[in-house]
Amino acid sequence: MKILFALIHSILFGILYLVLEYWVDQKDFYASLFQKVDLLSTFISSYSFTMLGFLAALISIIFSYLDKPFFKKYTSDGRFGVFLFVFLICIIHLSLTFVFSLMSFLNVTLFNLMITSVLISFLYIIPFSRFFYGLANPKSF
Repeated sequence: MKILFALIHSILFGILYLVLEYWVDQKDFYASLFQKVDLLSTFISSYSFTMLGFLAALISIIFSYLDKPFFKKYTSDGRFGVFLFVFLICIIHLSLTFVFSLMSFLNVTLFNLMITSVLISFLYIIPFSRFFYGLANPKSF
C-alpha cells in the first residue's frame, strides 16, 4: 500500500510539474507571476512553515489518544502505519516547499517546483484536516 501511494504521488508530482512547464511557454499570466516571486515566495514559505507546526501539534494530539478504542481498532487493522507514512510524506513535502520557496529566486525551474509542491501539499492538508475534525467529534470514540 505504501509503495502504491508513493508511486501515485510521484506520478502526480511529475504530471503537475509538466503542466506548469507547459504553462511557462504558453501563458503571460505565469510570467507575470514569476515577476512577483519575492511576494509569492514569502507567502508560500510562511504557509509551509506554519503547516509544519500545525502538523507537529496534531501528531502530538494523536499520540495522546493512542489508548482510545478508536485508535486501538485503527492500529490493529494496520491502517495507522499507512497514516503515519502519509503524514511523513506530507511533512517532507512541506519541508521541500519551504526550501523551494527560499531558493525560487534563482531560476524558473525552482519556481515551478515550489508551485508544484505547494499545490500537492494542499491535497495532503485537506484529508488530514478532515481526519482531525472527525477526531474532535466525541462520537468517533
